[in-house]
Amino acid sequence: MHYLDRKEAVVNIGRALAARGWTLLDFKEDRSDSQVDYYDPASWLGLAVKGDFVACIDVNGYVTAYSGKPKEKRIPQPGPPCPRCQGSGEDPLGWTLNEARAHPQAYHSDLLKGRYQGATSR
Repeated sequence: MHYLDRKEAVVNIGRALAARGWTLLDFKEDRSDSQVDYYDPASWLGLAVKGDFVACIDVNGYVTAYSGKPKEKRIPQPGPPCPRCQGSGEDPLGWTLNEARAHPQAYHSDLLKGRYQGATSR
């Protein structure tokens, strides 16, 4: 993805967030004027706020060329740790969140096998 394509992607994400009620910080609308040959495209640093939530959009940091697939980031959740992973963020049976969401029946049956038959991996 070219640098200008990434900048445009960030602006498009920002517009989508603004349409859903987020407040965009340092967003600048497009001020280009083709009649006087003036180019000043829209830009945004990637920060948005809605209530107590802050979103940071970093399209430039999302590079999958090294691994071939996007990396999953673990976000700590407030409150007591998950009884399944005990706060480690890793499923004891080796399932990722995307796999569990894509195949919920297989995930839950595998979870029951692990719980009642002592299995430790898929």
